[in-house]
Formats: sequence, C-alpha cells, structure tokens
Amino acid sequence: MTAAFLENLLRGESVYVVYDSMVKEEDEKDRYVAYLYRSPDGLLINLEAVRQGFCITDRNCDFEEKATFLHYERKAKRLKKGIWGRPRRRERLGPPAGRRPRPRAGTAQ
Repeated sequence: MTAAFLENLLRGESVYVVYDSMVKEEDEKDRYVAYLYRSPDGLLINLEAVRQGFCITDRNCDFEEKATFLHYERKAKRLKKGIWGRPRRRERLGPPAGRRPRPRAGTAQ
C-alpha cells in the first residue's frame, strides 16, 4: 500500500532533500534524517505519508518537526487511515465462512 501511495504521489515529479538541522546528516547506523519535498509545489512527502497513515514517526530520534509528525500520526490513527485502518477480508484469521480448514499433513481427520 505504501509503495503504491508513493508511486501515485510522485509519478513524473522531481523531488529535493533537506537535512534536519537538529541531527547530523548520518547517524551511527548510517541512516539519514531528512525531509523529502516534491517539486514544484513543495509538498513534504514524509509528512504526507504519515498524514495518510502509510508510515509511523520514529520516536527514538529527536528532530525539528517531530511534534508535527506525531500530531498527524495520532490523527491518522484516530481516523483509521492507511495502516491504522480495518484489516481487509483476506487478513482475517481463520478460513472464510462455509469452508473447513484443510487438515495438516500427518494429522488425523
């Protein structure tokens, strides 16, 4: 779902990266804390993904916009957007109604 969301959001668009001023460019795990913006409208892609419920905010890292990201993550969760939504039918546990589960190999029937 996230890949499809990003593909639709960025198809045919240019992007640019801005590094967070609170965090050095690369941490001890070779990760970067940066904001990805869509050109030419300046949409903050990281925040849009959080707003739409397609990712979560890293609580283990302090960064400039953390409060904003957490606010929109809570809102997406409350509105059951993206990953916070109801599971789709195929994700339910158990067999579909009216079907018996198949016995496992080596078990009595």
